[in-house]
Amino acid sequence: GFEETFLEVAIDVLCKDQKAKDDRKPGSPGGEKQPLAYFLEHLSTMASPEEAAKLPVYEQISRMLCHMCLQRPWWLKVAGAAGLQLMVELIPPAPLLRMELGMVRALCAIWKESTLDEIAITAERSYTTLALLLRRCHAPPGAGGCDRPADLAEQEKQSFKEVMGFLGLELCAPSQAVRSNAQKILGEVSEFTGQPSSAILEPFRGSISTQIFKRSLKNFPAAVQIAHIDALTFCLSLEPPFLVNDPGLTQLLTDALDIAQHEEGGQAAAQVMRHPDGGAVTQLTILRTHCVQLLRTAMASADVNIPTSQGELRNNIILMFFKVITKGYPDAVVAAREGLAVVLQTQRGKAPFKDLLQSSLRPVLVNLADYRKLNVPLLEGLSRLLELLSSWFNVTLGEKLLDYLQKWAEADKSQPPGTPKPMRSGEEPKIPAAIIELFHLLPPAPEKVMEKLAKLTIELETKLPMTGEYSSVRSPYRAPFTKFLNRFPSEALEFFYSKLLDPSLCKLFHHVIRSDLASPVRDEIRVSDEKLLNATLLVEATNPNHVELRFQGVRIVHTICKFYPNWLKECPRVLEQLRKIWESPERKARMLKEEELEFEQVRESKMLVKCLLGYARSNPQDHAVLFNMLTIFTVRSVVDYSFVKRFYAHEVASGFELRHRKQLIVKFLENCKNRDIPQDLKVQALQLVVIPTLTTAFNSPDPKERGIMDEATITFIVKDLLDPGDEILKTYDEALHIELLQLATLLIRYLKDQLVSHRKELIKFAWDRLKREDSTSKHWAYVNVCRFIEAYDAPHKIILQVYVALLRAFQPENRPLLKQALDILTPALPKRLPPAEHKYPIWIRY
Repeated sequence: GFEETFLEVAIDVLCKDQKAKDDRKPGSPGGEKQPLAYFLEHLSTMASPEEAAKLPVYEQISRMLCHMCLQRPWWLKVAGAAGLQLMVELIPPAPLLRMELGMVRALCAIWKESTLDEIAITAERSYTTLALLLRRCHAPPGAGGCDRPADLAEQEKQSFKEVMGFLGLELCAPSQAVRSNAQKILGEVSEFTGQPSSAILEPFRGSISTQIFKRSLKNFPAAVQIAHIDALTFCLSLEPPFLVNDPGLTQLLTDALDIAQHEEGGQAAAQVMRHPDGGAVTQLTILRTHCVQLLRTAMASADVNIPTSQGELRNNIILMFFKVITKGYPDAVVAAREGLAVVLQTQRGKAPFKDLLQSSLRPVLVNLADYRKLNVPLLEGLSRLLELLSSWFNVTLGEKLLDYLQKWAEADKSQPPGTPKPMRSGEEPKIPAAIIELFHLLPPAPEKVMEKLAKLTIELETKLPMTGEYSSVRSPYRAPFTKFLNRFPSEALEFFYSKLLDPSLCKLFHHVIRSDLASPVRDEIRVSDEKLLNATLLVEATNPNHVELRFQGVRIVHTICKFYPNWLKECPRVLEQLRKIWESPERKARMLKEEELEFEQVRESKMLVKCLLGYARSNPQDHAVLFNMLTIFTVRSVVDYSFVKRFYAHEVASGFELRHRKQLIVKFLENCKNRDIPQDLKVQALQLVVIPTLTTAFNSPDPKERGIMDEATITFIVKDLLDPGDEILKTYDEALHIELLQLATLLIRYLKDQLVSHRKELIKFAWDRLKREDSTSKHWAYVNVCRFIEAYDAPHKIILQVYVALLRAFQPENRPLLKQALDILTPALPKRLPPAEHKYPIWIRY
């Protein structure tokens, strides 16, 4: 009837909604309520809950949806899971319990039947539905379960037993997706029921045990072997462990050990290859990893009782851990390291274990006896052992490794026949690099190896080619050497501070501290600034190498400031020494003869100014530093310092707070009055700081920015800079006159009302420059006077005189300034000159 037709339509809409349409992602909800939901809600309103629970239509819908979960197209699987989720949410508990096992089987079938490409889409929906189903059927009402009548208690227990029995067997499923989701869902069930997972599985011990232990591992295909081992690993990892006392456990552990410790060509490998199932070689790697994980879990569990008679098995497992670690089998190494770490923690100090450990290390040490037998896998395996067992190795191992490095470094010299040439190809530098990698794992004895290791690193780098994968520019040795320094940062600094006059060691040290890997070394420099000062910046002038040592100190500080911008603010003594070097006559003298300096020394002033600039960012109240940095522009240099100009023009002019900028302007203007300060420095202060900062503030839409200039500051500029007296004005050079004229012009343009009382001083200062025929500042004075005429009334004769002079000016080099002056004056002429008696204004005739 109508109900059957509507149900078919609802199922069809559910399927179509999962297909990819236009820009909607596959499997994403359509955004509208499903017709199936309306149908299920309609059923619940047709009768009482007791009568609705008996309706056969629920089983019909469930069979249809479960059948969809078994279909081939992925979207049918997702639609089936989505439909089952609607049923779980909307139908009464009685039919839900009756159909629970069938739903669980169908949802697990989605994981089994989906391809690797489909599982990413189907797994999440099916798992969400399964988790919701189990929670509604078996969780207490307060934990997400539905309100189940008392007469359903027995049915709920029976359903729970059936479902858990099914999921327990799914722990051994060949599909990785099924196993992992079954383990995960058991964890959720344990959480909302309050029972340990091992207690939930206990009723099914026999069936699970039979599934895992019924036959030897060697009689199964690789996929089944992996499944059984994964299931047993999960059972042993539970709290409390499950299946720990099963009689077949020891035999299975023995089989797993046999697989884990054999090479690809061994007996176990051949057994796997006899069952080709589309990827046995890859499966062998996965199988070995799972075997190592199982043995690690068994060794870590105190409840797993390997009989005393099987002591050889325990020892062989430990030996296998060593083998996997030294061989470096992919993915299995992590599990082997964890297993060996557990063994070390539980067996440390016991005499039998000590003997076993020494016997396990003996093959590794035998391979180290001849440096010609060294290879990268062996050295990487040794490094993994050292991470766990560094205290078991003798300190002399470091000395032996240094000898090997020495032989590799000298391999291009006359050697006995058969000696390899380490630097011959691109692969061979990896061996000495792997040797250096071991030093940060050795027992601590930095004072014995630091100097020799540093020099050997440099010597090895000299043997590298100029280009290629490994070259003198892309050294494979510096990263492992940096790790060694990171372990002993204090000792590293003491050594390198004493070797700053050695060019090669100094170069290596600077490369290390610039590396992203060297955070511990940089942190040590930062917190032990006293050592840095004593070794470099505070060296007495009586020391014949004091210039070089201080320069190296500047380089170190420059590097640290790049990583810690606020460091100088926290270290006032270091800042003080930098300022002394910056202001020293020696540095200025070196800038005057840059062509005689080495490249790094030419960059001394640039490094210093970058340090000071970083400090100025963190402490804008220190106006002295901001002013002193301007001295860099008073000397001609081949170095580009435009970044300092950008700092003043952008960060200072618009980035500093208004109160800091206001204080800065006042301080800089006071310095401009100071007769002891060179005029070229005053020019730079006005040109790069004062005028740009005021221009930015005056052009800001924020009215508060006009407060950057108060009455006192304006009066100071006029009285002390523009009209200080004829004697002082005569000392001003042309450049300073130009900057003061620009400053006055700026103030007249934006603050004309505040300058009304100072008109006499303003026009006097500019007019004095107009009267000088050969003055460079004359044309700047024209701009100033034109701005004055635009802002204030002036005698008509003076206005015409200025206008005519501008029209008669002819110097092409000054044409931009003349045009600027005329652009200001011409629009102001009609309002400043009286109307003429004839047809045209008087100024038109010119």
